[in-house]
Amino acid sequence: MGRCFAQYRLPLLVPAVLILLLPWCPQPSLSADTGGEKKMDMRGACFDIDGTLTTHLMGYHPVGYFEFILAGMLCVKGVLPFDALEKVCAMETMVPDADPLLAAERLGIDCAAYREELMRYQKKFLHRHNDALALLGHLCDAGVPVYITTNNTRTRAEMVLDSLGIRGKIRKIYTPQLTGARKKSPDFWRFVITDTGIPGSALLVVGDEEVSDSIVPLQAGFGSSCLLPPEAARNKLPMDWMIKKIMNHKLEKGEKR
Repeated sequence: MGRCFAQYRLPLLVPAVLILLLPWCPQPSLSADTGGEKKMDMRGACFDIDGTLTTHLMGYHPVGYFEFILAGMLCVKGVLPFDALEKVCAMETMVPDADPLLAAERLGIDCAAYREELMRYQKKFLHRHNDALALLGHLCDAGVPVYITTNNTRTRAEMVLDSLGIRGKIRKIYTPQLTGARKKSPDFWRFVITDTGIPGSALLVVGDEEVSDSIVPLQAGFGSSCLLPPEAARNKLPMDWMIKKIMNHKLEKGEKR
C-alpha cells in the first residue's frame, strides 16, 4: 500500500502511532525528515483540478459553470431565463462528451464569443492555487511526466488548464469517458497505471478528496498520495510547502517531454 502525505490535516506534534490509526490514510504521513525510511522513486504525478489547482471564488466547481455561461448567452438572445438552463442541459446530453462547445454551436451561439466569455469569467472568478501549481511546474522542470485525473470531460478540463496557462505541461488528461470509470472506482486508477506504462508504486496523486484522490488510488496500486488540507489551513502554509514535502523523497527523472 502506498503512502499518504496528509499530516497537515493533524496537529504537527501528533504521535506517529495515532496517525497509523486513521482509517482514511492507509500509511502514516511522512515528515520532512524521513529518518531513514525508504524514499519514493517517483516517475509520474497525477493532479486533480477542482479544489487542487483552482477553486471557484463563488463556491462552484471550476469546470461546472459552463452551463450558466451558455444559459446567460441564450438569455441575451431572447430565451427566457427559466428556459435557458434547461435548454443547455438538454442539449449537452445530445452531443458527444457533453461538450459545451458543441452544445453552444447547436444552440446557435458563436463559439468564438463563447470562448471569450469563458476566459473573462475564469479570469474573474477562478482562484489559482499557487502551491499545487508550483509543485506541478517543479515536477515538469525535473522531467517528471504530469497527468490530469478528473471526473469532468476533456474539453472542460482543457479550457480550465488553458486559463491557468499550463495546458502544454500536461502529458495526458484522464476522464471517465477515457477510462470507463469515475475516480471513486479503482478501475479508473488501474487504467491510468496501465496507460502511462509507469509502475503504480512510482506514481503520485495530488488532490483534495479523501476517497477519490487518496484512498482509492492507493488501493488501486499508486505509491503515494498528497491529500490537501482544508482551504483555510492550506492558505496559511507557505507557497512551497508541497514542493518541500514531496521533493524530500527521491525523485527519479522521467523522459523529457
